[in-house]
Amino acid sequence: MTRILATLPILIAPIVGGFFLWGLNPDRDPNEIPSVLISQPVSGFDLAPVAGVNVPGLARADLTGNPEPVVNVFASWCVPCRAEHAVLTRIVERDGVRLMGINYEDKPEDALAWLDELGNPYERNGSDLNGRAGIEWGISGVPETFIISGAGTVLYRYVGPVVGPEAEAEFATALEQARATGASAHDTQNAVRNLNTCRPAFRGSGGRTGRNAGRSGAGGASAGDIERSALRGLPESGY
Repeated sequence: MTRILATLPILIAPIVGGFFLWGLNPDRDPNEIPSVLISQPVSGFDLAPVAGVNVPGLARADLTGNPEPVVNVFASWCVPCRAEHAVLTRIVERDGVRLMGINYEDKPEDALAWLDELGNPYERNGSDLNGRAGIEWGISGVPETFIISGAGTVLYRYVGPVVGPEAEAEFATALEQARATGASAHDTQNAVRNLNTCRPAFRGSGGRTGRNAGRSGAGGASAGDIERSALRGLPESGY
């Protein structure tokens, strides 16, 4: 028994080292990390509205019985979110997407000013001041975007900003596939399998940010200017 215990560190060290080296690999794609929520029902949560924003808060009940709602986790202090916001606004206006927001670890007054400046495409917007809902959703940074089935099951997760031709095309494909399945529980597993066969391809011009990454600066007057100016401020190395 003593001999077995003595050899345990030798056996564990290569495994730990392997994960460490993988984490340092600049070419790794964080979207390869599967979400624990994929194909699972959305966890119970109930968020109050962002103070001053003229839309209701967000709870799990708001995601069921609706055709494929999209949930976007964002913050005013997140620079990539600023670029993504223009894209999400276009998707809502063009495709009629029902966009729900989770305002992550953000001061309500900052979120209000941000939405007043850029516009509010969210049908509902919950304030996750303490990040508790973010934990339930399994996120570690912003932005992240989820496609939910009408039955309240997570079908698809996109890590990072949906910005750029490849990212936008892939997200549009995922949304189209989700809509094709409808809300039927019979189709949910097939939808999950189909939506997650192609990995999110966005890399090289942006990435998620943690809470301490700093606040975004002011952008241009138009959505296109906001998107371009935000992208210029993002690191070229990706996530």
